[in-house]
Amino acid sequence: MVREALTNVVRHSGADHARVAIAYEPSSVRVVVADRGKGGHFTEGHGLAGMRERLQSVGGKLVLGPNGESGFKLEAT
Repeated sequence: MVREALTNVVRHSGADHARVAIAYEPSSVRVVVADRGKGGHFTEGHGLAGMRERLQSVGGKLVLGPNGESGFKLEAT
Protein backbone atom coordinates (compact mmCIF):
# COMPACT_ATOMS: atom_id res chain seq x y z
CA MET A 1 0.00 0.00 0.00
CA VAL A 2 2.71 2.45 0.96
CA ARG A 3 4.83 1.79 -2.13
CA GLU A 4 1.89 2.20 -4.51
CA ALA A 5 0.67 5.33 -2.71
CA LEU A 6 4.12 6.94 -2.79
CA THR A 7 4.49 6.03 -6.45
CA ASN A 8 1.23 7.90 -7.07
CA VAL A 9 2.55 10.93 -5.16
CA VAL A 10 5.64 11.03 -7.38
CA ARG A 11 3.72 10.47 -10.62
CA HIS A 12 0.64 12.62 -10.11
CA SER A 13 0.74 15.09 -7.22
CA GLY A 14 3.56 17.49 -7.98
CA ALA A 15 4.33 17.46 -4.23
CA ASP A 16 7.93 17.59 -3.05
CA HIS A 17 7.23 15.41 0.00
CA ALA A 18 4.59 13.15 1.55
CA ARG A 19 3.71 12.00 5.06
CA VAL A 20 3.34 8.32 5.91
CA ALA A 21 1.74 7.25 9.19
CA ILE A 22 1.24 3.67 10.34
CA ALA A 23 -0.87 2.84 13.39
CA TYR A 24 -1.21 -0.60 14.92
CA GLU A 25 -4.66 -1.04 16.42
CA PRO A 26 -6.05 -4.01 18.37
CA SER A 27 -7.61 -5.70 15.34
CA SER A 28 -6.11 -3.86 12.38
CA VAL A 29 -3.34 -1.75 10.92
CA ARG A 30 -4.05 1.72 9.55
CA VAL A 31 -1.82 3.33 6.93
CA VAL A 32 -2.20 6.99 5.91
CA VAL A 33 -0.25 8.56 3.05
CA ALA A 34 -0.85 12.28 2.54
CA ASP A 35 0.68 14.98 0.38
CA ARG A 36 0.19 18.69 -0.27
CA GLY A 37 0.37 18.44 -4.04
CA LYS A 38 -2.00 19.79 -6.63
CA GLY A 39 -4.98 17.73 -5.40
CA GLY A 40 -8.24 18.20 -7.25
CA HIS A 41 -10.26 15.67 -9.18
CA PHE A 42 -8.77 12.19 -9.53
CA THR A 43 -9.64 9.05 -11.42
CA GLU A 44 -9.32 5.71 -9.69
CA GLY A 45 -6.95 3.94 -12.06
CA HIS A 46 -5.52 0.44 -11.95
CA GLY A 47 -3.20 1.14 -9.00
CA LEU A 48 -5.90 2.48 -6.67
CA ALA A 49 -8.42 -0.14 -7.83
CA GLY A 50 -5.84 -2.86 -7.15
CA MET A 51 -5.20 -1.52 -3.65
CA ARG A 52 -8.94 -1.44 -2.96
CA GLU A 53 -9.35 -5.05 -4.17
CA ARG A 54 -6.43 -6.31 -2.08
CA LEU A 55 -7.78 -4.61 1.03
CA GLN A 56 -11.32 -5.87 0.49
CA SER A 57 -10.01 -9.42 0.12
CA VAL A 58 -8.80 -9.29 3.75
CA GLY A 59 -11.75 -7.32 5.15
CA GLY A 60 -10.11 -3.91 4.88
CA LYS A 61 -11.16 -0.67 3.29
CA LEU A 62 -9.63 2.18 1.33
CA VAL A 63 -10.63 5.82 1.73
CA LEU A 64 -9.33 8.36 -0.80
CA GLY A 65 -9.79 12.04 -1.29
CA PRO A 66 -8.68 15.61 -0.79
CA ASN A 67 -6.22 16.45 1.96
CA GLY A 68 -7.50 19.78 3.17
CA GLU A 69 -7.28 22.69 0.74
CA SER A 70 -4.62 21.05 -1.41
CA GLY A 71 -3.20 17.61 -1.82
CA PHE A 72 -4.45 14.08 -1.56
CA LYS A 73 -4.85 11.55 1.25
CA LEU A 74 -5.09 7.77 1.14
CA GLU A 75 -6.14 5.83 4.22
CA ALA A 76 -6.01 2.05 4.22
CA THR A 77 -7.31 -0.02 7.13
